[in-house]
Amino acid sequence: MAQRPQGRAVARVRSILTGLVVTGLAGLAFVGADVSAAGAAVPTQTTFADQTFRGADAGDGWVLPATPAASGNSACLTGGDGSGSVPACTSGSDEPGSGALRLTTQGQAQIGAVGAKQAVPTDKGLDATFTTYQYDGSGADGMVFYLAATDPYDPAVPAKTGYTGGALGYAAYPAGGVQGLQHAYLGVGLDTYGGFAGNYTGCVGDQSRGGADNSVTVRGAGDGFSGYCVQSVTPADGSLRGSVFGDRSEVAVPVEVVVNPTASALTARRAPTVSVPAGRYAVVFTSLGAGQQVVFGDLPKLDPSGNVAGIDPSWIDPATGYPYKLTYGFTAGTGGATDVHEVTDLVATTAAGAVPVLTARTGGTTDVAHAGSGTVTVTPTVSADGGTETRAVRTTMTFPDGVTPSVDGASGDGWTCSASGQVVTCEQAAADRAPGTDLPTLTIPFTVTGTARTATVSTVVSSVDAEAITVTRDVTVAPQPTTVAVDDTTVSVGEDATLRATVASSETTDPSVPTGTVRFTDTATGAELCTAELTDGTATCTLAAPEVGQTSVSATYLGDADHVAAEGTGTLVVSKLPSAVTASPDSTEPVTVGDPVTLFVDGLGDEDGQPTPTGTVAFREGDEVLCTVTLPDASCDVTTLAAGRHRIVAVYSGDAVYAGSTSDAFDVTVQDAVVVPVPTSGPTSAAPAPTSAPTTPAPSSTPAAAAAAPAGLAFTGSTIALWTGIALAVALLVAGFVLLMVRRTRAARG
Repeated sequence: MAQRPQGRAVARVRSILTGLVVTGLAGLAFVGADVSAAGAAVPTQTTFADQTFRGADAGDGWVLPATPAASGNSACLTGGDGSGSVPACTSGSDEPGSGALRLTTQGQAQIGAVGAKQAVPTDKGLDATFTTYQYDGSGADGMVFYLAATDPYDPAVPAKTGYTGGALGYAAYPAGGVQGLQHAYLGVGLDTYGGFAGNYTGCVGDQSRGGADNSVTVRGAGDGFSGYCVQSVTPADGSLRGSVFGDRSEVAVPVEVVVNPTASALTARRAPTVSVPAGRYAVVFTSLGAGQQVVFGDLPKLDPSGNVAGIDPSWIDPATGYPYKLTYGFTAGTGGATDVHEVTDLVATTAAGAVPVLTARTGGTTDVAHAGSGTVTVTPTVSADGGTETRAVRTTMTFPDGVTPSVDGASGDGWTCSASGQVVTCEQAAADRAPGTDLPTLTIPFTVTGTARTATVSTVVSSVDAEAITVTRDVTVAPQPTTVAVDDTTVSVGEDATLRATVASSETTDPSVPTGTVRFTDTATGAELCTAELTDGTATCTLAAPEVGQTSVSATYLGDADHVAAEGTGTLVVSKLPSAVTASPDSTEPVTVGDPVTLFVDGLGDEDGQPTPTGTVAFREGDEVLCTVTLPDASCDVTTLAAGRHRIVAVYSGDAVYAGSTSDAFDVTVQDAVVVPVPTSGPTSAAPAPTSAPTTPAPSSTPAAAAAAPAGLAFTGSTIALWTGIALAVALLVAGFVLLMVRRTRAARG
């Protein structure tokens, strides 16, 4: 946040309503909507307020205190539009520019009150002028311009008023259990009914109500049920009210109140013929149908050790007995009898020259890491637009929760500091400081804890003879850095994939668990896959697996109020479904060369709910492809197998969903064809007669050689065993026949 020098220029007319609103812990100067800019010439006096109350709003410099009236606080602006701190009246309204501050209507038992947030230093006195209007009722009860003591370093408007009716919102009513205005110092009453002079509190010297109607009555200091004693009662020469209302000016009663706490006489600003002696006040008023009247009285002096106003000793100048600072405002009350009570044209200035004006500029650290440290600096200045500052200057620096100041590390020439919790109070001793003088820079170190945020350090700079001003310094506490870890995920095609990311603070001091959202995207394309909220630092989301293959997944943590955004990557692998192909021949019996062998494939697409496999199955013997099946066909024939045993496997090609696989090997046995000779049915040719003695023929080496078989008749296939048996029987018969013939021949010779 940029440094913001604060203050109000005494070189210009300063007003509760002229523009500069400095909010904070102190009494301030305020802006009015209907006040023109002042000239550049330095005035003799400091102007605290210049407010007509005639416009659409009265700025933000007013507080409406609580009241004991059942109807609450009835103050409003007759020309108001609802903006600003004083509400608009709901009835009896005027056009903006011709209105007034209305305190009560003709209603019974009402209280209306406004208090200025501004606190007026008393060193240079006070001169306040305004115009009052009381009309349109039965002549009751009256209205008060009040002054109340306040903490000079932390000014505040009285939080509640006094009683209704004759108490006029200022005095207490002990019999009814109602306290008076808080820390009241002086109450100037324009009392049409006379009740304000009554003996409400039992103060010695209080005057009775008799003969006090239509009087200017001044009451003194009080708080709670104590004090509020009558100082003087002055009957008006004319009337303080008008019974009818045609033009507001017809019932106007101008008033000037001058407070002179100095050691010399002062001249009233609007009534320059009136000289106010030292230590006294004057009330100058002109009632209807009469000339100017003046009421003088002694300013109440308060004992710091104890007083009826309940004022803290630190609020009182021990050298004079006067409060260092006063707040001011208006109250009015009705009882059984009524009147409308209104005010316009308030101007409040000093009476004895300009007061000092304090400004300040801030500095130091603007950005702090999580659990880091920094400094705040304040440099007070006695503005060139004000008077000389001779009093001690105090800074009250309030640190928000989670920003802990260190008084031990405070630095700055001449500053003495103390701390109470989050508040650090430092003071520079009194010295003559001419307008335009900078005080030494004050530096307060601090450390931060907690979450990221903008923390505002507020500093009130004040003295007992200058208005308090508030300056601020914004410190941005950085969020924690984070890391994102993404799990690698493997699934099969068609399954759901669960992506998981873990987000953690990378801080080593006071880390906290991140919250918020993680977005998963395809790193290559940027396409969003899914999003998930963190639970205990982990985000998971499920999606249908994309196509087979490997996808790089980015997990982007979007950050939260205390953690920065971060990104991590992982891998999503989508694999094909496994397959388990099986295969077999149509029979396990041996086959003869040339006979077809049917090979079958099985084991693909048997799982419920799984897609049907596609692709091919190749039957292989070694590197040789015997035949190929295109699914969904499940078999193929092989006729080219040579004799012998063949070791065959089925190889599935796989497809977009299924991975390829190879079956267990199986055997197919192939035999050569068997040839069986068959004897001919016709006579055989006779052998030539031997020329020498006959010899015995040698037996054939095999029975088959002696048997005749059908030439070229081959048996194959499943009948091979039968034909083999027949051929063997025939061969045995032939062999037996040949042996018989040989024996007979030998017997004949023998």
